[in-house]
Amino acid sequence: MFVPYMTLPDYLEIVHSIKAAETDPIIVHCEQPDEHDFKVAEINLDNMSVISRVGFTEPEMDFLLGFCRNNRESIIKYEKIGGVYNA
Repeated sequence: MFVPYMTLPDYLEIVHSIKAAETDPIIVHCEQPDEHDFKVAEINLDNMSVISRVGFTEPEMDFLLGFCRNNRESIIKYEKIGGVYNA
């Protein structure tokens, strides 16, 4: 299950998973509309690895990875309580 985390001014939507089991990783899903469809990326927050990527450029992926690094503690905090809307 994914819950909202943040929407940036350029319509980049960032959501994260809620762990079903303690050993499950937290997955950050990023989605942004483009001229044809959507750009999509998934990042494993536990080891900061890219799981999948469609449409995002290298500089955009660098931004997304940096965003995940900079917001890691906050995302982990909100994951534990079921998302930012439960804060």
